[in-house]
Amino acid sequence: MSLQAKSAIAAILLTSMAGSAMAQAPSEAKCIMQNFATLTLQDDGLAISATGSINNDKAEMLIASGAPYTLVTRAETVKLGLQAVQTNGKGKKAQEDNRVQLREFSIGAIEMGNQRILASQKLADNPGFGALIGADFLMQRDMELSLASHQLKFFNPVGCDKSFIALWDKDAAMVPLSTLSGTDRRPVVSVEVDGRLLRALIDTSAPMSIMNLSAAERMGVTPNSPGVTPIAAAAPGGRSTSWVAPFHKFSIGGEDVKNLKLPMLDFKDVVRTEAGTAMPDMILGEDFLRAHHVMFGSSQQTFYFSYVGGSVFNMDAAAKTQKPAATPTAK
Repeated sequence: MSLQAKSAIAAILLTSMAGSAMAQAPSEAKCIMQNFATLTLQDDGLAISATGSINNDKAEMLIASGAPYTLVTRAETVKLGLQAVQTNGKGKKAQEDNRVQLREFSIGAIEMGNQRILASQKLADNPGFGALIGADFLMQRDMELSLASHQLKFFNPVGCDKSFIALWDKDAAMVPLSTLSGTDRRPVVSVEVDGRLLRALIDTSAPMSIMNLSAAERMGVTPNSPGVTPIAAAAPGGRSTSWVAPFHKFSIGGEDVKNLKLPMLDFKDVVRTEAGTAMPDMILGEDFLRAHHVMFGSSQQTFYFSYVGGSVFNMDAAAKTQKPAATPTAK
């Protein structure tokens, strides 16, 4: 056999082997988390905010995953001389028409341009802020929140449907993430308190975590239970409408917090829901979020979290005589 013929046969064999290897190699899609935007946060211990702009006027904006809608505050509309369209409609129709037209609206590097946006009608609603950024905006993309580093990151995941996306911690815990309803994108997770499964709304604008009075009562905890203490009424001599109650154990994923104390009140006074939407049993507020690094994986309907230190439930602001809750322990 000639050298030329041997070379041709060798080439055919090599091509065949390469094709076979490619056919046998598994096709693996690579998960890419595209960082859409990063916001620098301000955190004064009571509110989490970021700097934005409304009609080229610099404004602090409250980050509020516990609010269903993004809106401009009444204080800002007065400042800029904006007029909301008035309507005689009711319910959703009235809300839809209660908007102001903006030339420009941005938060951090996220520019939304010309917008017709909801406007608050009460001067007392969030007067220190120009706008409130609600769940309708925040939950559009996967959102990573680290209060320890004062950062809020938004991601466009590509090929990540079944991938672990808590890139900051390979040991981060994960639980299913849902929404308050099919039309209300406020984030909800399942937690367990004293053996009872509860729906917890995660609210970045709530200074502390709170138990719904009706949920506590289902567990046998009432304002008259042993160890429950009233929080002082707003008016001298007034009747208390909120209390601090002890609970044995809070659990989420593989994390437990034992011997904790939580404020409890009737959520009808603090949480607005549409007709037919079930009220959450609990709010996980800024105290919980400060103690964790979290990812709202909306694309996967998964909530990732890592404990980073400190008290998970801090009652100092509600009842200064109460000790901070215990730190979590792994199961």
